[in-house]
Amino acid sequence: MIKNEFEYKLTREKINDFRVELEVLGKQNDMDEIDVELYIEAYMSQIDELQSDMELYEWLTNNRNAEFEIYNVELLPETIVKARIARGISESFIAEKLGINERDYKAAENNGFDTLDSHEIQILIDILDISISEDIEALLRIPMKETLARLAQAGFDLTFYKKKLSFKDPKEESVLGSAFFVQSLLNIFKLPLKTILGDIQLDLGLSKLNTRYKLPKNANQDNLSFYTTYAHHVGEIALKATSHIEPKQIPNNPRHFYIGVLDKYGEFNFENVLRFAWDLGVCILPLNDKGAFHGAFWRIDHRNLIVLKQKLKSKSRWQFDILHELWHAAEEPELDERTVIDFEEIEYNNEEQIANKFAANIILKGNTDKLVRECEKKSNGKIELLKTAVQEVAKENGVSVGGLANYLAHRLSAQGVSWWGVANNLQTGEQEENPLEICRDIFLEYANLEALSDSEQYMLLNAIYEED
Repeated sequence: MIKNEFEYKLTREKINDFRVELEVLGKQNDMDEIDVELYIEAYMSQIDELQSDMELYEWLTNNRNAEFEIYNVELLPETIVKARIARGISESFIAEKLGINERDYKAAENNGFDTLDSHEIQILIDILDISISEDIEALLRIPMKETLARLAQAGFDLTFYKKKLSFKDPKEESVLGSAFFVQSLLNIFKLPLKTILGDIQLDLGLSKLNTRYKLPKNANQDNLSFYTTYAHHVGEIALKATSHIEPKQIPNNPRHFYIGVLDKYGEFNFENVLRFAWDLGVCILPLNDKGAFHGAFWRIDHRNLIVLKQKLKSKSRWQFDILHELWHAAEEPELDERTVIDFEEIEYNNEEQIANKFAANIILKGNTDKLVRECEKKSNGKIELLKTAVQEVAKENGVSVGGLANYLAHRLSAQGVSWWGVANNLQTGEQEENPLEICRDIFLEYANLEALSDSEQYMLLNAIYEED
């Protein structure tokens, strides 16, 4: 943003310089045509951006009585600068009112006013005649050290959320950073400000998210509720970034789904299944956090969202989970809202078993029951012989070893037998590419990040990129 007349003049000079460069490029005969086009496109983009900055500055200087109102802490720094320009007030005048030198004030503007305390921010708001909501005013005044301590006591994992939410650093000395952080938590958990100002009463039960199945045994309901609510919020941001994608009917017949992938892409594999799901208007969001759940499906305002969390870097396992969640997405298409959370180690009910069989029949080409019988026969019903049996049956029938192992592990889990360790060891030859990275890269192909605010972009990208 242009902040004063000096910057305005510099911007106009930069535009003139870029136009001169464009004229020179237009006369080049010794450069590749494609290179010339790329340079021209880059210069034109720079000119458009600078012209937009000039137009905003001109509008502000010509509208001295413009009204400015703030409902979001994130917008406060930018609004203060806009209001200062519109009111025709110089940086030196503001600096004098704050009792600091002009250089320090300019640095404060450039750093989003993170160095100012609540009293100094209130002086700016008063001088510039900016209206702010009661909630924002309260956020700027509450003692942040005490507030963050109370949030931690109420169960919030502040270390996790500071990393996931705050593109502004919520340090004690940063009033705006801390206020933004607290505002973000309130927005995610749909909590009114009074929960911070008064006694914090959390109501984060999973019933609020319309989850269909009971929790795992010995589960920490608060932890699951906190994380599931966070994941739901990130999912809402993902749907906002992909709002241009239209939902379509999802085939609930395994054969039709399999043929659909082959017809569109010529080969049935993990990446093509993923792209076919996107073709159907399903937003698939990979998260890189441990625990809580390994898969979730939400339908929000008739948009289908699948959230995947799988610690195993196996394309077979990720493919199975995608197809499992797609069965949930295909069910009850007449409903605008629908939710299914697949918690880790949860007891299998009938719907989950149907979803598993749907996924297996696609991966195993409709021969699921036959292959299971062959495995039982080769292993003589002995669990210790099942690993070898799965490898032999998969090879004889030309199907994925990992896919067959995953389905059998699900079946055995429903019977109270854990075979996942063996199944994980059978995900062979699949470690070259990380499926989380493939899911993330394809998501970013479809996502329009420009539709998001800075904080939404930060939160979304922080959720999908791997931790260091």
